[in-house]
Amino acid sequence: MTAAHPRTCAARAGGVAMARFGAADRWRTGGGPGARATGCVPWRWPVELYGAGARPCPGTGPASRPGPERERMTRDTVRDLTEGTRSGGTGPAPACGPPPAPAFTDLLFDRLHGAAPHPDAGFTIGVALVLEGPAPDPDRLRERVAALLPALPALTHRLEHHPPAWVPAAPDLECHIGVERLPEGPGRLDERLAELLREPLPDDAPPWRLVLLRPEAPEAPEAPEAPGAAGPTGAAGAAGSRVVRTAPDDGARPVLVYLTHHALQDGGALISVLETLFGPPLRPSQLSVPARLPRLRPGDIRRGLPSLLGGARPHRVWNAPGRPLSGSRRLLWAELPLARLRQAGRHGDCGANDVHLAALAHAVAAWAAEEWPPAARAPLPVFVPVSLRTPEEAVLPGNRLFPVRVDLPGGPAPAARRLADTARATAPLKSVSHRAVLRRCADALPTWLQLRLARRVQRPGLTSIGSSFLLMRHRLTVDGSRVTAVRPLMFCPEHTPLTVSLIAYAGTASVCFRIDRALPGAESLPARWACAVEELADPVGAPG
Repeated sequence: MTAAHPRTCAARAGGVAMARFGAADRWRTGGGPGARATGCVPWRWPVELYGAGARPCPGTGPASRPGPERERMTRDTVRDLTEGTRSGGTGPAPACGPPPAPAFTDLLFDRLHGAAPHPDAGFTIGVALVLEGPAPDPDRLRERVAALLPALPALTHRLEHHPPAWVPAAPDLECHIGVERLPEGPGRLDERLAELLREPLPDDAPPWRLVLLRPEAPEAPEAPEAPGAAGPTGAAGAAGSRVVRTAPDDGARPVLVYLTHHALQDGGALISVLETLFGPPLRPSQLSVPARLPRLRPGDIRRGLPSLLGGARPHRVWNAPGRPLSGSRRLLWAELPLARLRQAGRHGDCGANDVHLAALAHAVAAWAAEEWPPAARAPLPVFVPVSLRTPEEAVLPGNRLFPVRVDLPGGPAPAARRLADTARATAPLKSVSHRAVLRRCADALPTWLQLRLARRVQRPGLTSIGSSFLLMRHRLTVDGSRVTAVRPLMFCPEHTPLTVSLIAYAGTASVCFRIDRALPGAESLPARWACAVEELADPVGAPG
């Protein structure tokens, strides 16, 4: 079966049908201001039925529908979710309880996605899991997901707008989980991943997808993990690094792609969902999410106010006269052994994320000196999402983050000095008490006020680079096939020049670059980033 287009599928399980929408249709963007970002709301069952315009997805007609057991299993799963939570039923309930009301970031991302002028500027995020071994069996994959749905509210809810609420919705696993044949050839995997990021997610069902890309060519023989081997574009910097424009083993290995709407899941929820589905048995406290937040102390909120208000300072680095951004994006990757970032961190007495950000600033400054003068000498504003998710919220739908603007050192500077300046600039983000301040403000500020501040930051003179850093601590296995690499798939909203996402998994740092095509020569940024990391890891004059 080929992967069905999600918005043309009839979601049979649970009685919800999705209509066929035109390409110009967008996500509904209702939901007024004033909705609180926290607090439980009554769960409601979706009642919209679009049966008249629905068209079954390929391979789901009467002769090829799944058996009644699977259909009943999906329907019963969602019923158990509601009954086990609302009326004390005996069915399995979500591990983290019912979700609270949508946060302001959920509503903001949903609205910006609906207003995106280009498919590349949407809010779909995800990962590509590169597998070693045979391609998973689709039926067993669906059964695995169906069995774990009661423990994953992030997969069984969608955003309702009037009033804003997370409501239970039955995912149709025949349409949510698809299989495609990936033609052989250089760049075909990159092309398909870029296309998947543009395709719409389900509108009247939980907005996520799993797409298994099976190689048409014979699968490559198993090889030991070698993060230091040179990729198709060769090595960048010292031995042991590689920069990848087209993904390694392009078309030679099975790849399982997980996609979700950023309004439904942030990076922390995405990692927790994957570890629950494909990792070892884990308690919520063992998932790769931050620890619990401490109690606030007197003065913490006052000290945290500069971070809250810093994003509203104009900088105009990226709205150069006569050089508008296009909205169309490049999709590029870089890979390095995680040990290289940690070694650089030891030299600079800081963490791997500081090294990543310093290398990004170093790369952008060097590129801007040649191609983009407004960013050549000015400080580089970067929005960094600070995770506010606790173990109890690991797999709940919605975002538990606060985007904080950090002005990284710009202009020409030695890499080591840039790293030291970056570590000082990011010092507040490493404070657990500062995370608690951000969480308190996110809970206390009215949603309408947070949305107003966020919309101000989206103006052309204020938008900045976005960068995230995610750590996946547990190894994944899909139907017996080991996951050897996890490559992030990042979003890049309107008016944003580029975004960068790093996922650390199994000793490798995989970095996704989404870059506006209007930036000349910016395809060199992944290689420049890798060279900057190598320079920081092996500084001139360092002992050893």
